[in-house]
Amino acid sequence: MIYVCRIDTGNRHIFDFADGIENVGSLASVIEKQFKIDKNKQIMLISGGEVLDDYQRKFYGFGFGCEESPIYLIDKTNVERREPPVIQTQLDSLNFDDLKQEINSAFLLKPSFQTLHTRSQLTIKVNDFNKYLNQLCQSLYDEQYWQYQGYLALIANLDDYLSSFKKKEQTVKDKFDFFFNNVNKYKSMMKNVNN
Repeated sequence: MIYVCRIDTGNRHIFDFADGIENVGSLASVIEKQFKIDKNKQIMLISGGEVLDDYQRKFYGFGFGCEESPIYLIDKTNVERREPPVIQTQLDSLNFDDLKQEINSAFLLKPSFQTLHTRSQLTIKVNDFNKYLNQLCQSLYDEQYWQYQGYLALIANLDDYLSSFKKKEQTVKDKFDFFFNNVNKYKSMMKNVNN
């Protein structure tokens, strides 16, 4: 199993090796088919911010893509949009109105054995709904936790790029300073070569 967390939406998806996934490139192809995200618009990171390349990495023995350390997926089309994506959760589609109406109707029943039976059945229904709601909330919490971890990986990646850029900038600056400080020396050497 390969665990992938989408940073832009917070959803976590599980892929099976039986789908022909051998490396990051084949995983990207499966994601492209399943979620309609072009391969060239996918960025995959692991904890620590390392960007995964398409064909050089195998999943076996590297410790990423598992439940505790999923692969973080960024859809560049969502990043390039002016507006953030609209994210729908299962909590958004819950309807409490029917349950409220049943509870209010149960309050109006006259005392009888049938009322006791109806109210006890309703209590079981409310309890089952509560368990389902708790499960949805726990799932949402878990997805937000992994989304947060994905953002940390993204920040680590940006820190690495910034650090690398600063080192390259300093190298260029040092070489320029060296050249600028020695330009007159090089000019005189060139004059001597011509003579």
